[in-house]
Parts: sequence; structure tokens; C-alpha cells
Amino acid sequence: MGKPLTVLLTTWLNHPTSAFPEWVAHHRALGVNRFHVFLSDTLDGAQPLAAALEASGVIGTSQITFDAAESAQQARNAAIRAAELETEVSPGWGLFLGPDEYLGLATHGTVQDLMADLNSPQAMTMPVWTYFGDTRERSHSPGPVLEKAVRCCPSSRVDPGARKEWRSIVKLGVWPSRVPDFPTGAPMNDLKRLRWLNGAGKPMPKPRADRTWQHNEAASEGGLACVARVPIPSVETLLLREAYAMPPKAQAMPEDLFPVLEVAGQDLMFDQSLHTSGAARAEHLAVLLEDPAIRQAYDDQCEEEKKRVKVQTRKHGLWKAVLARLEGADGAGGPGPAEGRMASPAPEKTATRREDAPRPAGSDPAGDRATQPARADAIKVHPRVPDEFARVTTDPPPPWFAEIYPGGDRQGFLTRLEHHALVSIERDPGTLVVTFDNISNVNDISYGREPWAYRFVRSNGYSHLAVIARRKDWYRDPQLIQQLRKLGDDGFFDRFKKVVMAGTSMGGFAAMAFASLAPGCIVLAYSPQTTLDSELVPWEERFGMGRERNWSLPYSDAAFEIQDARRVHVIYDPFFEPDRRHIERLEGDNVMLLKSWFSGHFSAVYMRRANLIKPLFQMVIDETLTEESYYALLRGRRSLAWYRKALEERAIETGHHSLAERVGPAFRRHRRKVRKAQQAEA
Repeated sequence: MGKPLTVLLTTWLNHPTSAFPEWVAHHRALGVNRFHVFLSDTLDGAQPLAAALEASGVIGTSQITFDAAESAQQARNAAIRAAELETEVSPGWGLFLGPDEYLGLATHGTVQDLMADLNSPQAMTMPVWTYFGDTRERSHSPGPVLEKAVRCCPSSRVDPGARKEWRSIVKLGVWPSRVPDFPTGAPMNDLKRLRWLNGAGKPMPKPRADRTWQHNEAASEGGLACVARVPIPSVETLLLREAYAMPPKAQAMPEDLFPVLEVAGQDLMFDQSLHTSGAARAEHLAVLLEDPAIRQAYDDQCEEEKKRVKVQTRKHGLWKAVLARLEGADGAGGPGPAEGRMASPAPEKTATRREDAPRPAGSDPAGDRATQPARADAIKVHPRVPDEFARVTTDPPPPWFAEIYPGGDRQGFLTRLEHHALVSIERDPGTLVVTFDNISNVNDISYGREPWAYRFVRSNGYSHLAVIARRKDWYRDPQLIQQLRKLGDDGFFDRFKKVVMAGTSMGGFAAMAFASLAPGCIVLAYSPQTTLDSELVPWEERFGMGRERNWSLPYSDAAFEIQDARRVHVIYDPFFEPDRRHIERLEGDNVMLLKSWFSGHFSAVYMRRANLIKPLFQMVIDETLTEESYYALLRGRRSLAWYRKALEERAIETGHHSLAERVGPAFRRHRRKVRKAQQAEA
């Protein structure tokens, strides 16, 4: 019998957990014989467990840049790198999974057997299901997690507003690129004979595109194979993974954990498909742990997790915020007997409750600080104060604070409001850049949080006024509005020869809405809204939290507030209708509408991916940006895989299939041309 075909499995890790050896063992049992792990470059040196596995020849590793502010893009970046490895190996099969995702085969023992029975298709795309453990269990137990993962539901149910997800087994040597869900860029001469199957072994619906499959149930069949995502064997395990996924200074309470926790408490399907290979998995895990180096690293990792959970459940805001929410859910009849719960700090409101106030039904006395004697100093009972003080004394200050603290080199100020903060740093007396946060980092309470565009503004020496948001309120806050108006009345903006206001989405709205505070300013707004006032834009159905705010406050209609600006540059995707309808409300000779086709609502991310956001910002500040120079600059997006994929999908949607077939070869020719030019310059 010949050597089995290669099955290459790639993944990415910010930090390997004690469950990782089981992940390896599970996939070894399914025929995977080569592993490659992209490790975060934020790790200090080789992580012991990963290093031991690599030294024993179990996995290969390489480092890849991880951006905590762009966590949603980490999988995509790693998948692109994985495709480079897959093109170097043949014959065999390639599979890309997340570190909490497990391949499940219903009727076949190995990937090789499955692909042989299916007559070696070029791709097999499988749906992702979410598996949960005992949702009443809070405490984290280091080590294997799959024995507890018996309840499941489609991943789309975890977050109904999110897109469906897939993972794909691909034939090596066919596909030049991939995204996490599926391969991309098949050679045009292979398309006619391309066999692309779903998880039930049937042809994937045509035209083959993500937009097609999102609305086609046949794309999500998984009778032969599917992928199980296991985020919550216990609540602490889930939180621990989130903590490992983010550098310590970037840790904040992620809102996307809440749908997972809420669904986990509902009735779910019972399934044992992950356990069909349980005996083989246990054997492979035992073999791995026979290696003394791996065993020692594994034991050390288990001990680290026990200590980390013990400390962080008492101290870290990530734990406290989620566990406090769970305690509230339990009080309303949520899952879990009182004796099985962890004692968690009470939220700030309950911490100051009077002794004679009624206790919520089902609340846990072990975790309720209201039973403690009242203290006179309200600050001392705030659940984060001790940790924040401890963190400040041990962590280096954020760079913006280092500039304006009493020993710093710059004048400026920090004004902390209830839901916002203003940071002013005076550098260049000629130019002030005013930036507004978007919604992506409003929950970031880390000490090292930086304002939007801080590094660009600092590197160019401009003065900076940063408006930092702590909630998704579209800056509809009387206290903040009063503070900004006071700055205008006091002549703060008049001290600078040039004022530039900038932001994206919610921040783009604010850049336009507060432009009237600095008449003659320049505005740069990416994918902005003009207002969320339902009387003015009754068709706007996004941003529920923003629409619920008080839109009778001043500066609530950006279309009205930009009249006195010198120039308003608005970047948007004309194909994305919700944004386009806002843009159609903008009028005036001072408005320059600049189209960023195929970027959707993420025009700023799109420009950054194409390495265009900094030169564009610079041209705005220098007042050299024209429509001609903008579209000449935008040609740089042709090297962006995002652009190529969008072109193909647009052509398919409009029925231009022959045009879609020409996009891939043209894209690859252009990329080769760009690489040759870069090599020649080097």
C-alpha cells in the first residue's frame, strides 16, 4: 500500500491553549498528516507548547502579523498565507480551519477516503456549525474539550445578522488563493471541468459566489462533512480564549460574545458526530503526550490556565463584565443552579444598592457585594478601580499620554467625560487634525487605546484633537456637545491656520456634523451617515443603538452643518445603497463626492488594505486632492484581492460571466507586473 496522500491543515493562533493538542489529535485521526500554524508576532519568543510540538515534528510554524483592532481580518490574512503553502504541495488536499474549529466526517474515517469516494473533486465546501458544552458549567477545565461538545446549532443562529460561514477542503495544486470560507482564483481553463461539491457531496450552486450561497440552502448541506466550531465548553474557557486572542493592552469585553452566551442557554440540537472518531482521537492524543517535551509544555500550559483564570475572574474587566451579565441573566431565570455558579463581582449599580432594597430573584449572595457593609467613599466600591490603578503602575503609558503628561514634551489636555473623552496634543500651530472614533473600538477600555489615526497625525507632526467614544451613540451626548461648543466659543479652533476633521462611519458623521464649529475647515469622511433621525431618513434601518439616541440635540444633521466648510471630501461606495442614499442628501459646491467602488460600508478599511489611506489623507491636508488625483490614486487598488473578488461577483450578478472569467487572469498579470517593478526598484 502506497503512502497516504498529503492532507495539509493550516490554522492561526494568537496563543496555543491546552486544547490545542486535542485539536491536532482529532485531525490526525481524520487523516491529516501535515500541520502548519501561523503564530501571532505579538508573542514574546516561542510559545512553549507550540515550540515543543514543532521540535517534535508535529507542526510547522511561522509568524504572521496580528492586529487586535482588526480581529475580523486575522482569519482572512492567515488564509491568504495558507494558500501560498498549499500551492507548494501536491498531490493531496488542503484544509484551513480556525483554532476552535474541528472537521467532522459523518460516514468516512479519513479525508483521503472521503475524497476518493467522491472521485477527487477540486473543492468541497462544508457548512460551519457551532457546538456547545454544558451551558450550566462555568469553571474552566484545562485540556480536551470535545467530549463536552454535544449540543449544536447552525453558526448563523448564534448571530442571525451575520453571514453564513463555510470551510473548504481543496485539491492541492489547483487553487492559487483562498479566503477562510473557500478557494478563489481557479485557472480559467479549469472552470468548465471544475467539480465543486457541498458538504453532502452534491454540486455547489451556481454561479459560484458568496452572495449566491448566502441565500441558497443547498450550499449549507453537510450530510458527509461539516465543520464544528466549539466556542464554549465552559464560560471560563470561552473567556480564556478571548483573552489569549488579544494582547493584554487590547483586552476589552467583546460584544460578539453575548450572542454566543445567549444561544448557549437555549434549546439546542443534540449531536454525537464529533465523537465517532473519539477512540482514535484519544489514541493520537496519548501518543503526542508520550513525548516528554510536549507533555511538560502541556502540563505547564494547563497550570498557567488555572492560575490565569483564578486571577482574572477576580480582577480582569473582561471576566467581570461577562460574568456579571450572566449573573443578571440567571437572576431572570437563566441557566445554572446557584451552587454551580462562580462568585463574580456585581455590576456598578448593584454595588451601591441600599441594604434594604429588594434583591433580584435568583441573585447569588456569594457574588453580591450589596450584602457587605456600605462604605462612604463611592469610588472605592467601583469594581474596576483597584485593577486600573494596578495596571497604570505596571504598564507603560500610551504614547499620547506620554506626550502631554506633566513631564512630556507637548502642551495639551485630557478631558474625561461620562461617555467620551477629548485628548488635545499641540504640535504644529498651523494645522489641527480633529478625529472621531468609529464604533469598532468603543468597547476598548484598555490603557493603551489610541485615538483614530493617532499614529499618522503624530508622525506628520500635526496638532491633534481626538474625540474618543465609549458607546455607540453617534456623539448624541449633551455633555460632549457642550464641551465641543465651548472649545469653539473659546477660540480653540481659531488658533490654527487650518483645521481638518476626519472619521469613518459614525466618526465620518461626526466630522461633518461638527464642521460648523470650525468654519473654513476641511472634512474627510469615509462611508458617513448624514443623520439617524428617523424623520429625515426613515429608510435607514441600520445602527439600532444610534437611532435610539436623542436626535433633537444640536449638530444632528450633517447635511446642514457642512455649509461653512471649505471643502468636504466624502469617500463612499455607490453600489452600496444605504450609504449612497445618505450621500444623495449632501449638496453644495464645497462637497467632493469620491467613489470607492466595491468597498461596501468599509471604504476606509478598503483604502488601508490597498495602502492608499495615508497618501489620501496627506493630499486632503495639503489641499492637493482633486477628482483627477483621487482616481489616479485609486488605481492602486487593482492589486487588492478584495477588488478582484468584488469585480468577479459583480460581473456574475449582472450576467457577464465571460467578463468574470477574464478578471482572474488580468489580476494575476497585474500582480506579476507590480512585483517585477518592485523588484527592479529594490
